[in-house]
Amino acid sequence: MIFKFATKELFSDEGVFIKKLHCPYRIKWQKLNNFKDTAHRACNICDKTIYNSINMNDQQIVDLVAREPKACLKISLHQSNVKTVGIYERA
Repeated sequence: MIFKFATKELFSDEGVFIKKLHCPYRIKWQKLNNFKDTAHRACNICDKTIYNSINMNDQQIVDLVAREPKACLKISLHQSNVKTVGIYERA
């Protein structure tokens, strides 16, 4: 996956747009509720599942967004499955 930090856009490794990430609440990962036996968490404010993408490949993310277009994703700048670009660009 490729994450464009400046625009918060997520692309496949082939450059196909997947989703623009946006959370108006900006809650820290540690403050979200844990799900039993899963890497994902739940938001206390909007009741949505926040999917941890650390162990997901491009196809799993594409499939998830196809099923749930408004799915929330956690992307870390240091994930081995994500190439981050535009960290130092200014809008």
